[in-house]
Amino acid sequence: MTPHVRNYTICGQLDYTPTVVFAYDDRKIYISGVCIPEDPRSLFQQIYEQLRKFSCLVELSIDLRYFNTPSSKMLLMLLYDIKDIFTNTTVRWITESDDTDIIESGTIYQDMTQLDFIFEIR
Repeated sequence: MTPHVRNYTICGQLDYTPTVVFAYDDRKIYISGVCIPEDPRSLFQQIYEQLRKFSCLVELSIDLRYFNTPSSKMLLMLLYDIKDIFTNTTVRWITESDDTDIIESGTIYQDMTQLDFIFEIR
């Protein structure tokens, strides 16, 4: 019998990849750190594989201190897919109060995807 997996981390926090934790029991995903991988498609493919294991997603928490343009595009695609797959998912966008670039990115993503965003100051 396979034990029930409550949390699953797909990648540890390296200098260029975020930590991504899937909390299945809580129906939440946490993405934090820096996201500048050489191959963002590979990273986000791992995220999609785990995302499919959720029957319902309540919250996606994003606490990225920096992400590059390729990662930004993949993050936007992830948000669109979450909107298409799940209903009533909230995005918790966590940032420093003076990080205008990250705040602006969150605002743009919110406008583009029409997902419910909660902006939280770290």
